[in-house]
Amino acid sequence: MVLMKEFRIVMPMSLEEYQVAQAYMVTKMQQQNTNSTEGVEVLENKSFEDDVFGKGQYTSKVYRLQSKAPTWLTTFAPADALIMQEEAWNAYPRCKTEARYEADVRTGLKVRTSLRSPPSGAGDGAPPPERTPAAPQQHL
Repeated sequence: MVLMKEFRIVMPMSLEEYQVAQAYMVTKMQQQNTNSTEGVEVLENKSFEDDVFGKGQYTSKVYRLQSKAPTWLTTFAPADALIMQEEAWNAYPRCKTEARYEADVRTGLKVRTSLRSPPSGAGDGAPPPERTPAAPQQHL
């Protein structure tokens, strides 16, 4: 089953300020949560160009989350169940992220983000959600 949710959040900053803040916080989080045995490992980081997204940055990362899991889970879960792979296509202000666990490649999470400035004097500026017949919609 596919579940799609849409969140619309009013930001107290411009898109340009958000882009700088997001890049800073992602880098800071990776540095703070990475040590010699676990954390974030960047496998690939390269530029890309796409018809839909335009120009952007592609990253492939592995998150090793052993110390973040509760003790009871680590006692019976296989070691690779606590390893998450992430692929991200960041063509600001559009971003697509796919995350999956190595232990179960059938289960995954796909996140598509599109940041928009509201047009002056009209509406909320958010793009209409993509609709496919197989994907139920739930808007929050």
